[in-house]
Amino acid sequence: MTKFKQNKKKAGDQGKKQEESRTSARESKCILQYKTAQLSSNTISAKFKNSEDDEVKESISVYKDNDPKDQFIELQKRIFTTFANRYDYFKDGKAKMLSQTYGRCLIGSCETEWNKLVEPIRDWDTTQIKPKIKKLLQKHAMKVLGRKAFDNQQDAMEAGMVKPKSMSLSASIERLYTINEDMKMMTENGESYSDAVMAKKIIYKALIGSARVEYVKKGGRNKTDKEDILEIMEDIEEALEVEREVEAEARQYSRNNHENDRERTGNEDNKQPDNSGKAGEETVPGNGWTDPSKNMCKKPGHKHPWNACPENRFSKNYKGDDAKGREKSGENNSINQKDESQTVVRFEDPGDFDFSDDESVSYQKPEHMMIASPKQEEKHPVTIISLPTAKGEVIVTTCLVDQCFTGMLLMSEKTAKELDLELVETQNGTEYTTAAGTLKTTRKVTVDNIKLPCLSKTRRFQGTFEIIPTGASSKSCYGVFLGSAMMRELGIDTSIINNTISWGEDITTQMVPRNYWTPERMQTEISKSKKSPKTKLNTEDATIAVPEAQTQVKLVSKEEKQNLPQVLESVDTKLQG
Repeated sequence: MTKFKQNKKKAGDQGKKQEESRTSARESKCILQYKTAQLSSNTISAKFKNSEDDEVKESISVYKDNDPKDQFIELQKRIFTTFANRYDYFKDGKAKMLSQTYGRCLIGSCETEWNKLVEPIRDWDTTQIKPKIKKLLQKHAMKVLGRKAFDNQQDAMEAGMVKPKSMSLSASIERLYTINEDMKMMTENGESYSDAVMAKKIIYKALIGSARVEYVKKGGRNKTDKEDILEIMEDIEEALEVEREVEAEARQYSRNNHENDRERTGNEDNKQPDNSGKAGEETVPGNGWTDPSKNMCKKPGHKHPWNACPENRFSKNYKGDDAKGREKSGENNSINQKDESQTVVRFEDPGDFDFSDDESVSYQKPEHMMIASPKQEEKHPVTIISLPTAKGEVIVTTCLVDQCFTGMLLMSEKTAKELDLELVETQNGTEYTTAAGTLKTTRKVTVDNIKLPCLSKTRRFQGTFEIIPTGASSKSCYGVFLGSAMMRELGIDTSIINNTISWGEDITTQMVPRNYWTPERMQTEISKSKKSPKTKLNTEDATIAVPEAQTQVKLVSKEEKQNLPQVLESVDTKLQG
């Protein structure tokens, strides 16, 4: 395994552990989880009478101290809801029999607490016994589950109860509705969330990644009916399954191409015979061996086969990044890069940007890669992005199109300050795991008329950026990060095989080296679509100022218009003289 893959796997494992830790901390507050339907194996047998006065036996699970808390609520529901309604025991004045059966199912201090609560009751046949029993059950739950149980359950629901791995998406949402209904039994006068709050907040927070994006797209947050929500979940499950199939096919395609490249470039898979001597020396060909002279190394000063080159990562002589004189570092997360500070270029006249909707009129094939760069430089999915400011100006900064970032949009705090737009505080914030550690965003800003000028001069979109705190953003040279969720929404894709960035089927441009986008190159790129080519670059603050138009229009009278030929003739005579 190469060093890059080792670093990537290590970072992925760390991110997975941190996510599991956050999930564990969140669920530690959760009293009702309903992850499995398994009840206690200890049961009692209880006798009831049906409407025909026939005796019926029912098996009921026993609850002991320290059993899963959701089993306690299940026991209450089974006796005082299921059996009470099935055999009409509240109507027939048999509420005491229900209480006695419930007491038989309790073992430990929970049984003692129940006996204390029902001991003062003398009249079990009153019509008010049902609401009275309900209050007793709520008091009993507070004793068994704890006085803070209801508040902790609320916190867990509002933080987002992510679905258990063993459950389907639809089943996990059914679980949330069940928990919401049962929360009423956890405290006196307990209430559940309304259907609107469930759809807009609780279910939204419980979904992660693509599932949450699809939920919003399908209008789930505006629904109130449970059946409508479950129907949306089924559609999302189907869409995610297709997405997984497509990604699996893409990975297989990439592996196949990788194997083809290995065979074509002559590497460790094309084994040399054992009598080959030192790497690069002439050898006697054997069965299945490729003559290295047919694939000599093209690097300057290298006079050996490519499969013996110390800079070929698939060669047995590979010496890693030291062979190229570069610092060893895992680049699996671009937020942790030791480069120059983020470049922001300001355009005071937004007229420099053509906001026409006609793609066919102004689209030009991007040419910024026509400038030659050394073949050894690694290419990255870096482009530039233009963002309107609150003052009507436009700033341009670098944008990393990052498939490894699964969110929508991130923006450095420096870039956000340049926009001078209102930053909105987020209630809980979002945590991201990077190679430099964990960062948390607590603010966001929404920007209209965003453009990617190197991909299209006319296409524009709206986006909400989470703000990277100053301490974390100082480790990155990019002003904006465009994540895989936003790429999917916009139809943008990157290819590490072809070193390209594409927007739909009709626009493709080449990747560039990480430090390619200087203020001068940004100015050159933007000037291709300007109305006026005259610009002035202030090198001190990297701000491009575009002068205002000086054209003046004067209305000509009818008499002046008639004398115009004579005036022009007089001017021409003077010029010739």
